[in-house]
Amino acid sequence: MYLRRSLLDNSLLHFYITDEELYSYQCGNRNSCTYKLCNPETSQEKTLTKRWHGRCPLLPGFYEYKFVYKLPPRILHTKRKTTVLNIQAQLHEGYVCVACYKIRMMFRKKTKV
Repeated sequence: MYLRRSLLDNSLLHFYITDEELYSYQCGNRNSCTYKLCNPETSQEKTLTKRWHGRCPLLPGFYEYKFVYKLPPRILHTKRKTTVLNIQAQLHEGYVCVACYKIRMMFRKKTKV
């Protein structure tokens, strides 16, 4: 992600993970998929903000974060041949969404030979 301008102290990153039935999934072992980008409190937030030490304002520049997500049993054990998972990331400054990214992934079950 490339930031064109500084982000203030109240910046948050939200992840929304849904399947084609709009079933919503939690992030990791937490129910919340919202992470503070300034003054981190949780271990996930501290890992996410390590590059800038959780200090804000967050300066313009390129930021990269690798998101690892373990597929939930609901997707792995479905009877469907194909399942779609949508991951949306929204960057908020207060109540204003300043950036949004959406990734759509399709999973196909292997057929038995």
